[in-house]
Amino acid sequence: MQNVNDKEYLIEWPPVEERGDSENLTPRKRQKVDCAVERTQDVLCARPALARWWRRRQKDRHLLDAVNMPKSDNPNTLLKYVASLPVGKAYLKQQICALKEKVASQQGNALLHAALASYHDLLQDTSSALNSLNIAAKLDPQDKDIAWLHLKVQRGKELEDKRNSFLKHPLQSSSFKHKMTKPVEVNFFLCLVV
Repeated sequence: MQNVNDKEYLIEWPPVEERGDSENLTPRKRQKVDCAVERTQDVLCARPALARWWRRRQKDRHLLDAVNMPKSDNPNTLLKYVASLPVGKAYLKQQICALKEKVASQQGNALLHAALASYHDLLQDTSSALNSLNIAAKLDPQDKDIAWLHLKVQRGKELEDKRNSFLKHPLQSSSFKHKMTKPVEVNFFLCLVV
């Protein structure tokens, strides 16, 4: 058995240490899982929260939010569209406010900082997302999910900076002289083999 985050995962069955007669087994008391930790993990990612909210919202028949939904089976495309809607942005901002209150009360919780970053990332606010992820990475440098999200947001920020740089300083057209090359005459020979 392997213990990870106060949870037990069985690697093989029956467990190696518990093989033998059932009389030899010693009952173990399970540790109580902190409810706050479970709730924190529920809000870890903005995408699942947005997807659940959107599904519940679509059950209401009189709402016409999904009229211009993209014709795609890719969930990331659909969630990006939902996040760009005014109601989607309002939902995400509401969740950010709620998470900021939780972060203020639990400053040392890396998962809350990462969750906050995922909401900022979905709203394409990469600066705020990076700030939250820098804090989360300092609090828990071993968490691979935080490291992955940090790398993703960093790359997004780099692309955003390059795009803004190109918009501010467009390439000068005089530096690129596009000239058409002179046409080359091509002769085709038809050979018949007899």
